[in-house]
Amino acid sequence: MAEQQSLDPKLNSAWACTLTNQEGGEVDLIPSIMQLSIFESIYNNSIFGNIIVMDNMGLLEKFAMLGSGKESVTITIETPNEGKDESVFNKKLIINSLRDVTRTGDGTGQTVYTLGFVSPYLVTNNVSRISRSFDAMTTTDIVDYVSRDIMKFGTETGTGFSSLVTNTPSKNPKHIVVPNWKPFELFNFLARNSVSASGQSNYIFFENSAGFHFTTIDELKKAPSIRMLHATEVPLNMVEASPGQGVIISNKTEDFTEIERFNTSKAVVGGMYGGKVITHNILTKEIESYEIDTTEKGSDLGTVNFGEVFDADFVSDSNLGYMSSNYLYGYHDKSEIPHYPRYDQKMMEIRTNNVKFDVPGDSNIFAGDVIEIIIPSQTDQSGEGDPYISGNFLVTAIHHKLNNTEYTMTLECNKDGWDSEVSGDAKSFMGAL
Repeated sequence: MAEQQSLDPKLNSAWACTLTNQEGGEVDLIPSIMQLSIFESIYNNSIFGNIIVMDNMGLLEKFAMLGSGKESVTITIETPNEGKDESVFNKKLIINSLRDVTRTGDGTGQTVYTLGFVSPYLVTNNVSRISRSFDAMTTTDIVDYVSRDIMKFGTETGTGFSSLVTNTPSKNPKHIVVPNWKPFELFNFLARNSVSASGQSNYIFFENSAGFHFTTIDELKKAPSIRMLHATEVPLNMVEASPGQGVIISNKTEDFTEIERFNTSKAVVGGMYGGKVITHNILTKEIESYEIDTTEKGSDLGTVNFGEVFDADFVSDSNLGYMSSNYLYGYHDKSEIPHYPRYDQKMMEIRTNNVKFDVPGDSNIFAGDVIEIIIPSQTDQSGEGDPYISGNFLVTAIHHKLNNTEYTMTLECNKDGWDSEVSGDAKSFMGAL
């Protein structure tokens, strides 16, 4: 694609969008696009999106657009990456819906409608079923098999989708029978019921712009930060341009909002501070319980975890699970039964300290990346930021938004810890006023 450089970072990305109908005909859709949205999230199994079209060409009729799943759209986004290797979004996605058709009625024939699109592998998943047993195979082996032989990740040429990017090694062979499940159902089941080789109890399965990932939240957190952003209306890092041409703002966020720091009631019920599993054996008439208390220090997204910050003393019965001990032992060694409350604990933790903001579009940032965000301090003007909430965040969701004016992204990010101990000065705050 032709190089495009602009003082406005929202215009620094070159992009293209080609629509293909079920007969193989192609048309450049950019002149008719009001907004193109692409969504990726670590909580979604596949990427998806939509295109709001203002149609003056009669595409629906002349191009025989039905939204039947036989049409596709090819989207290419290329963003400069400051001298680093560029990651170009270049995907062929399946049109799976046509909705919200509105005709103006003014005699011009102008029509506005929304085309929905999904990853081609979601289509493959929806028409595939697995009915077989897996005997003495680890989760890693099962995921590799299904990805390669059933989903065939990365084998469809021309789609721009890679094979399974991450498959974090697991431990303990499993003996399971899959009862006519779709592949993604199996992946989600394995994520909920597996422990990694390093003992992590928080697998997730998702697709981002780079490909599919079956990994743990802890593994995602270990990656180095790829960006530093400042949550401030005053840009802290500006590069001066030629006289009269303004400045390039390289690290400023817009509409920064802390959606939620803590919701203690929800966290207690969800198991963030601890949980209990009670197992029963109907043959021996035995019951055993396994408790997990607050998290330990050592979070990769902050040196202090929630339990340590609050010194919480919540009863583990607030998050309580029952299961057959015989059933459970088919998935885990008995010593790993506490896996389930640990899984609930991490899934709740990673949804706390949730922030949302807009930045200029950048196809080099993916859901699952780590970025550093400096939150301005209300009391210290040194520029170091709020010592508690500032720090590394995990990018949990991205909404790419493109139109003929600009390319922007809305990011949702989370962190599961604070980077500083609560200062003893906090106790004397009122007395200092």
